[in-house]
Amino acid sequence: MDISPRQQKIIAIFLEKGPLQSSQVREEAAKKGEDVSLVTMKRALSEMTARGILVLKGLGRATMYEIGMLGRIFADIDAREYCAIEPDRRFGLRRYNFELFSGMPADIFTGAELTVLKNATVEYTQRTTDMPPAIEKRELERLIIELSWKSSRIEGNTYTLLDTEKLIM
Repeated sequence: MDISPRQQKIIAIFLEKGPLQSSQVREEAAKKGEDVSLVTMKRALSEMTARGILVLKGLGRATMYEIGMLGRIFADIDAREYCAIEPDRRFGLRRYNFELFSGMPADIFTGAELTVLKNATVEYTQRTTDMPPAIEKRELERLIIELSWKSSRIEGNTYTLLDTEKLIM
C-alpha cells in the first residue's frame, strides 16, 4: 500500500494518541512540524478513511478518527526507536485486538514477497527432511525457551535466558 510521508506522520499521531478529532490531529501535526490548514488536514483524513487506513467514529461535531486495521499494518515504525522507550511508556493497544486476523487483508504480500516466502519454505523443507528426531526435538525446545524469554522481556520481566530455561524445563 502506498502511504505518503504526511500520511505516515498522521498514522504515528494516532498510534501515540489514540482517537482524535480533526482539529486535534492538526494540532499534534503542528507540534511535529507539519503545519497545514484544518481544511487540508480534513481532506487528508477523509482520503485515509476512504482507503481504510483510518476509521470514522461519531457524527457532526462529535466526529473522531481512529487508526484502522490497514493503518496499523502499514504503519512505518522504527523498531529501535520503539524499543528504546521504557515498556510502560510505549504506545500501543492496552487490550487484545480481536479483529487482527479477521481484518488482515488477503493481499498483504506483493508477488515478489510471496516468491521469496515460497522459496524460503522450499529451502527449509529440503534442509529438514533428513533431520533426526532428537535434533528436531532440541530445536523445538530451544524455540520455546527463546520465544518465552523474549516475550517476557517485552513485558518488562527481568528473567535471564537461563532462568527461563530452568522454569520451562
